[in-house]
Amino acid sequence: MPLSPSLAERELAASLEVPDALLVQSPAAAMHLALRVLGVGPARTVLVSATARPSMVQPVGWLAAEPVLVDAQITSCNMDELLVAAALRRSSRWHPPVQAVVVAHRFGVMAEIEAICAAATAAGVPVIEDVGAALGAWGPGVAAGTFGQIGVLTLPYGAAPDAGTAGALVSRDAEVVAMARALAARPAEIPDGDGAAQSLDYTVAAACMPAIRAAARERHAALQRTRETRDWYSDALRWIPGLRLITSERSARSTGSVTALLVEAARFGATRDELALRLIDAGVLARGIAPPLHHHPRYFYAHAMLTGVADHFRQSVVMLPSGPDVGERERQRAFEVLMGGRA
Repeated sequence: MPLSPSLAERELAASLEVPDALLVQSPAAAMHLALRVLGVGPARTVLVSATARPSMVQPVGWLAAEPVLVDAQITSCNMDELLVAAALRRSSRWHPPVQAVVVAHRFGVMAEIEAICAAATAAGVPVIEDVGAALGAWGPGVAAGTFGQIGVLTLPYGAAPDAGTAGALVSRDAEVVAMARALAARPAEIPDGDGAAQSLDYTVAAACMPAIRAAARERHAALQRTRETRDWYSDALRWIPGLRLITSERSARSTGSVTALLVEAARFGATRDELALRLIDAGVLARGIAPPLHHHPRYFYAHAMLTGVADHFRQSVVMLPSGPDVGERERQRAFEVLMGGRA
């Protein structure tokens, strides 16, 4: 007999120290629910991170609201809290009015969520956190995803070929989750790629629940291993000018789930692309990052507050092997390429 979703939800809520949680079939479905709970719909604006995953911004369009892309700040590639504050100070003059701020925590590093929440509270605008790979990061006594009114979680589970990704909605306000649960009881209609209506079923298949719970039990140990990899890279890179690990100086605010290096070509002596090719030639899996949303066809004409930082990251960041299964040998091979990468 499959384990009941309510058991997995109670365990998830307890791990984040919130009163309730709601599991749904995907992160995008959780985002859609969160936006609906906050009353987002036609003739409304939502501030979103320009570096967010497109799939997590798409639900704004499903509800016929307008996204406004907010550029990143230079430290973490997360949403620029100063731009958010500036936008919200004049939110009364926005048309359509700002209904919500969606903050994506990128590269496993928490955004400056306290400052963003303070600015949003002053403007009377709720905040949704797209936690992504930052699940397990904590601020001062508060988990990522629980600073704003609603947190949207990405929950990978299982192993290939049966791996999947569930979504979850959490809040410090039990009534918010109760409202989401009521909305999730029925499928929603969303537009497909051709503009016709299709059904979005929020329900998690009962057969997936044991794998979701198993992944949750393993998450703490996996997080310890990813942070060990992050700390190893952080110590090693101190000796290499022109390379900066995108992380947080306050280690609890970063999970280490993603290892992203910012390459300052003038100081390092090679461009990001040159370094990536040398890593690949040495057998190290290296890749760039996805372009910011204003380069995505769906958002070419979206309103945007841009400073060029997200584009700079796109051209200058290389991703290294990361995660709980990266071993000493793989890290050392990457380090040797980095040390000789300027030759």
